[in-house]
Amino acid sequence: MAPGIAEALRATRRWAELQAWTDAGDWGPDLGFLEWAYAMVAARRQGDAPKADQLWKSLEDEGRRNPAHALLAGESLYAWGFPRESAALLWEAADRQDLAYQALGSLARLYQVQDDAVGQYRAFSRLNEMRPEDREIANNFAYFAALTDIAGQARVLRVARDNVDSDPTSVTYRSTYAFVLAWAGDAAKALSVIEPVSGEWRKSPAVAFAYGAALAGVRRKAEAREVLGSLDRRNLSTREREWMESVLR
Repeated sequence: MAPGIAEALRATRRWAELQAWTDAGDWGPDLGFLEWAYAMVAARRQGDAPKADQLWKSLEDEGRRNPAHALLAGESLYAWGFPRESAALLWEAADRQDLAYQALGSLARLYQVQDDAVGQYRAFSRLNEMRPEDREIANNFAYFAALTDIAGQARVLRVARDNVDSDPTSVTYRSTYAFVLAWAGDAAKALSVIEPVSGEWRKSPAVAFAYGAALAGVRRKAEAREVLGSLDRRNLSTREREWMESVLR
């Protein structure tokens, strides 16, 4: 009952009433962490930073002790508009094997909405280690590893190549492999990988991105500008736009 009333008060932005409701009683050991989460939200929305910070510390400490509570509170806080606190709790949950897949999936979605390519790389790298047979996860890992220039090239090249080998008809996997090759400094091979589907660049952003990367890598800058210029920048992340600008200089 207590969480249901608290959620109704939060959803209707009745912050003072939410604060009073969370102050009114003990929710018990199983739900106390949610009481802290709702109370923290009420304090933040009312501008009471010291109280909010104190409640956050309690919630963070509880998340370290109980990863299942960290997962539930982290997912709730993300839905409520607190991505920083959400991410901190979800990473705590990701350290427990039976919760890791769900927590990392939530983190990947959080970082996508936050336009955080490094965060997406971190989440997909861990997911790929957990489920190397999952081709969609592998594709995302390889793409964000190359885009952020963080991971070791050997692992990324192997993962991207294995994806193409597993499904040579996949334009997405082929595009990611070509982009990874261009990132790794083998633009000539990238071009040979993407050329069989390069005619699709006008209708496939994935092909256009990889084809443009390969063309820029072999110094065919005018063609690269045409191909990459076809992409709608509104649909690109900050890191993708920065990368395009760097290769076209």
